[in-house]
Amino acid sequence: METRMNKCHNCKKPMTVSFERHSYVEGGLPHVYIEGFEVRRCSCGEEDFVYRAIESMHHAIANALIRKPHRLSGAEVRFLRKSLGWSGEMFASRMGVTPSQVSRWENEHEPIGAVADRLLRILVVLDTPVSDYSSEMLDAVGSEVAPPSELNVRRVSNRWRAEAAA
Repeated sequence: METRMNKCHNCKKPMTVSFERHSYVEGGLPHVYIEGFEVRRCSCGEEDFVYRAIESMHHAIANALIRKPHRLSGAEVRFLRKSLGWSGEMFASRMGVTPSQVSRWENEHEPIGAVADRLLRILVVLDTPVSDYSSEMLDAVGSEVAPPSELNVRRVSNRWRAEAAA
């Protein structure tokens, strides 16, 4: 773990900066881990989390999610919807369902259907420049609902890369 010092904006004391593995609960995806995440801590109790290139990070996560072989979880549906910049109503309209249906998917009261899952993945692909994406990957999406897949996200050469945990 690499560390360096900064000043606390609260008490002006030195802060310790460390780079850690961080569960991305703020993005609604506690099974996604950010590698080398910058955390600043002060002896006064102040703690700052530093997100860098967050849009690029979200694209990397979305790209990894649409490639998973199982149906999307509710949290993953919500993340992808938000990454597209859509409200629940707008998303429902584009998916051809009711807002209450979207709510049931996102709150894990009902799994997203296979057709809706595939449509969401396509919508993400159309909105996001995704390299080497093949539509044949949709054929591999099974009908079984599995728990969210753990992802590790790290910056490599100023770009974010997300990959399934081993």
